[in-house]
Amino acid sequence: MWCSNLTPLATVNRVLLLLVITMAECNTCGPGLITPGVTIPKGDIMIESGEPLEIFCVLNKSIDIAANRSARDLIFLRDSKVVPSEFLEIINETTVRLYVKQPPPSESMYYCKLQTPADELKPGQSRNTAVCLNKVFVGTKPQEVKNFTCISQNWQNLTCSWEKPENFVKTKYKLRYRFPGRAGGRMQYGCPSNTDETSNYCFWNDSTDPHYRLPYAYYYYNLTGENQFGNASFSHKFHHYGHVIPAPPTDLSISGTTHNSVLLNWSIPYAMHTFPPGLIQRVVYQAEYDTNDIWLPANTSNLKTHGENHSLNITGLKYAYMLYEVRISMKSSVATGEDKWSTPTNITFMTSAIVPGAPPKTDIGSFEVSGGLLRDVYIYWRYIPNEMKNGDKFEYKIISVEENGQKRYCSQL
Repeated sequence: MWCSNLTPLATVNRVLLLLVITMAECNTCGPGLITPGVTIPKGDIMIESGEPLEIFCVLNKSIDIAANRSARDLIFLRDSKVVPSEFLEIINETTVRLYVKQPPPSESMYYCKLQTPADELKPGQSRNTAVCLNKVFVGTKPQEVKNFTCISQNWQNLTCSWEKPENFVKTKYKLRYRFPGRAGGRMQYGCPSNTDETSNYCFWNDSTDPHYRLPYAYYYYNLTGENQFGNASFSHKFHHYGHVIPAPPTDLSISGTTHNSVLLNWSIPYAMHTFPPGLIQRVVYQAEYDTNDIWLPANTSNLKTHGENHSLNITGLKYAYMLYEVRISMKSSVATGEDKWSTPTNITFMTSAIVPGAPPKTDIGSFEVSGGLLRDVYIYWRYIPNEMKNGDKFEYKIISVEENGQKRYCSQL
């Protein structure tokens, strides 16, 4: 949007002298172009936000199409929209001035064009003839970046990334870091030498120069922004060990199962064996009959944060002869947030079989007898839930029938 009206010129003579000198040096819009005038200044214009934009458009009456025209026939367009007349001032017969007190941060094309009266147009002739143009950048000094984050993958590499704030002038950011203590403060390190200066990240591992420094709990980062309007520095204290994401657990196996328990064994990745803060473990499990989004947590309070191998006996499993899935993940013991857990490692197992979990339900009137000397007995019952069958080849059997107080087994019927 437009910000203000024109302000008067300090002295018209000073401007006219500037125009004469400039026109004498270059009377065309660009090399090889023949246009009916020029704009001053030439080429791209860089403005710091809050400063005014000023462009002069000057007719060259030695060009036929401009011979009978004047500054009153000149217009400006910003991109595709005509600049309102309140931002224009006629300086003399051949010169018009565009002045915007505070143009908004933007990247725009400004076109000066010569208008031919409608009654003078020839067949096929465009009413507007290009005089010259300028690309205008309105930007700011370097601003602090957004979402500065650093993540170490399995304590083997480190990536720092950030989002550049919108700025319409080219701005470079450089990242450097140091370590705590006197010795650490004297030495500063930057991104690896092969990092593209236009990138929004830096990556270190054991083969980069400088290489990834593992044994420091904290890094002190300094991010410097540079552009033509100045420099700015922003500091970040980075908790290194709190941002290490381990690789998934390895060698996950089942040592044994019962109808309601399972014994698990697994190892932590080799690179994390000497990780100073140690790791915490998360173990969750789900039965085949459970809802997909319900994962029950196992009690891992007895697991140590240090150690290369872990074992856990999960007891109290609800279903016998049931397929279960277990997922195990880990994270740094000083990390916060759900996004710091490793990718889980999973395994499935079957609990062992036991007797069914309940008898079939019957009630008064759940059987009937029909016939004379040879009678048929019809018995009705309710099936038990599938998750209580507790074994393979489950079936229902009638063992005996009691008649007049005497129990008669099916083989005798």
